[in-house]
Amino acid sequence: MEFKEKHLFPPLKAHFNGLGYKVYAEVPNFYRGVDFVAVKGDDHIAVEMKISFNNEVVCQANKNQISFGKCYVAYPVKEVILIPKDFEDMQRENHAPFRKLQESVQNRVSDCQTRGIGILQVVGKHALVVEVLEAKYKVPYRIFDFSTYRESKSDEAGLPFQKGVSAGYMELKAIKRYVKKHPNCNWCEIYENVQNHYSSASSLSGSMSQWRGFSLSQFKKSL
Repeated sequence: MEFKEKHLFPPLKAHFNGLGYKVYAEVPNFYRGVDFVAVKGDDHIAVEMKISFNNEVVCQANKNQISFGKCYVAYPVKEVILIPKDFEDMQRENHAPFRKLQESVQNRVSDCQTRGIGILQVVGKHALVVEVLEAKYKVPYRIFDFSTYRESKSDEAGLPFQKGVSAGYMELKAIKRYVKKHPNCNWCEIYENVQNHYSSASSLSGSMSQWRGFSLSQFKKSL
């Protein structure tokens, strides 16, 4: 069976559930969905999953730092590849596999270290999750309120992003409720008074229009 990105979801879910986290899939964040989010109290962790450790996944994880205190990348490996703390540490025997990596991959790891992005390796046929680089906590620009979000009960990634189920649709329902109570409101008022994960009123309105096909003016006319 060909290994696909979605196959990373079950072991990651089991790993974080075992640590006491609730798990959410495809959480909308600035016009895209975060692959995997783990939540325990105020500890919000975003994980981007990829089949290979490439520039794209590092870029996505870096963008997630706007909304999440800790951000990781996760990818499969046949055997654990430990990450050295510095150049001196890299010369140790146990870091021989790391030294064999292409320079571009080593640079990517260095980029993660600089940006505070953590690395999770999903190892071998048993898909054990190993944290080889701990994420550094950074205060996010905006904090999610996951009390209105639906926890992922499935072991399949992406399902909560279906119509009527994802966090984005929950936010849209909340917006409609607010507009019904405040028919003269504008997007700035909605942004300030309705729980959402966007960086601005224009970002919120643009996303609701682009992703959800929602028009505030047309909805008001229908009331």
